[in-house]
Amino acid sequence: MRNALYIAAFTLLLLFGIQRIRLALESDEEAIARRLQVMARGFNETTMRHALGGFDRRYQDEATGHDKRVVRQALTQLFFNEKDETTKAFRFRLEIPEDEVEVNLRDDDPAMADVRLRAIFHERDAGVEKLWWDARVSGSMRKDEGTWRLYRTQEVNHEDRGNLR
Repeated sequence: MRNALYIAAFTLLLLFGIQRIRLALESDEEAIARRLQVMARGFNETTMRHALGGFDRRYQDEATGHDKRVVRQALTQLFFNEKDETTKAFRFRLEIPEDEVEVNLRDDDPAMADVRLRAIFHERDAGVEKLWWDARVSGSMRKDEGTWRLYRTQEVNHEDRGNLR
């Protein structure tokens, strides 16, 4: 019994160590792509910590002037109110195709990167999924304390977004 506990503890430590090494060896471009996927997964799972955690505390959308506080309010409204009437599940699903994420690290500031991506929002109604918004986003990310976060969005095709109920 005691040996089984030691083996389990050792295995967990080994897995944790491997994960830390993998993260330490990933490039900034890979770290940014991973951060975007974590944000999308957080949105899909209605997990505020992951969906909002990828936004810098000084985030701002340059077209609308919206900041992180407004994003938090919008996500809260969506997560609590946008439920499929049939399944009672969250009505939206976000997909960020990995091959449609472009990252350019800035030569003048290694803690900044310009990003362009496609974010596809699907809407579920009565269990049927359809396209709600094919978002095209151009912005910048900032590395703070070793973590990349969305700092600014310069161009977003807000006018193509669908309406909420």
